[in-house]
Amino acid sequence: RYAGCPMCRARLEGLLPHAKKLKELGIQVVAYFETADDRDLHSLARYTSELPLEIRKDPARDAYNKVGCERSWFKLLRPEVLWAMIRAAGLGLWQGKVTGDLRLVPAHFLVSNQGLIVQSHYGSHVADHLSWRHILGAVTGERH
Repeated sequence: RYAGCPMCRARLEGLLPHAKKLKELGIQVVAYFETADDRDLHSLARYTSELPLEIRKDPARDAYNKVGCERSWFKLLRPEVLWAMIRAAGLGLWQGKVTGDLRLVPAHFLVSNQGLIVQSHYGSHVADHLSWRHILGAVTGERH
């Protein structure tokens, strides 16, 4: 989605307590944002300094289109999205500059070192993200 999205930043915020474990496991997070301007990415600086996180700009949505991310008014207006925005606001993460498509539904992929997709998650709404438990389980082989 876009750098000003409070739910996207809340997702990164949720990974911060696991930064050490991500690094220990050799997990590199790559996040694509529709944002074209580096100035719009300044709100993500905290996450790139604390997490093993690479930000890629994709203003043309090439990566999103390649993996089949959908755009949906229905998935934007779901009650879960309102609750996610309230939770994000509770973390001090407010709606920033909209530099992307509000309707874009996120997708997550766990990719092996060999470049194979080992798990994919297409959001059921615009605030739906792959949980830390699923990420950890996929990497360690443990059920959490």
